Amino acid sequence: MNEVCAGICELYEGVAIRDIASATLNLQLDDVVNFAADVAKVAAPSHEAVIGASAKLITDVFGGKIADPGYHGDVTVATVLNDAWAIADVYTDNAIAQKAVEEVAKLYEEVEISNVVNGTLSLDLDETVNAVANVAKVAAPSHEAVIGASAKLITDLLGGPVSNPGYHASVTVDTLLSDAWAIADIYTDNAIAQKA
Repeated sequence: MNEVCAGICELYEGVAIRDIASATLNLQLDDVVNFAADVAKVAAPSHEAVIGASAKLITDVFGGKIADPGYHGDVTVATVLNDAWAIADVYTDNAIAQKAVEEVAKLYEEVEISNVVNGTLSLDLDETVNAVANVAKVAAPSHEAVIGASAKLITDLLGGPVSNPGYHASVTVDTLLSDAWAIADIYTDNAIAQKA
């Protein structure tokens, strides 16, 4: 109870009773959310991690005054994903989901939420293929070699933005054949095919 009273006193410090309504409308959303989270942590200490992670997600995405809240258009997709994962991580121990969030967050590290469409279209194909391969390796560890070899073949052959990929004009035939052989070699021990 002391924390609640102290928090309210801090939010309304110096405000006269007659001004409480206008003062409430002028409170910063971040301050109110953090106050509510602090109270909730005291009331439900076993849920402290998810309460704190939820408050961080809310304050990273939204802000402004109570009377006129808005969203932070400059927050990155990576920040939102990492905040959301911090909540989900409390409830799950799923290595595949965690790896997917990590890889997508890396791809969108500099992309603002307000620019997600253009940011997606300009993602580098090689980085995207490698991110997918990294998740696939966690999902299917017994196929890690073929996943890695396949990703290498794709990234050696293709590149550019995902919206307009093209061939790497400078890739050599022997590089592509070596890449293809690396995949085939996983499934066969054929010395004749390797010589060809």
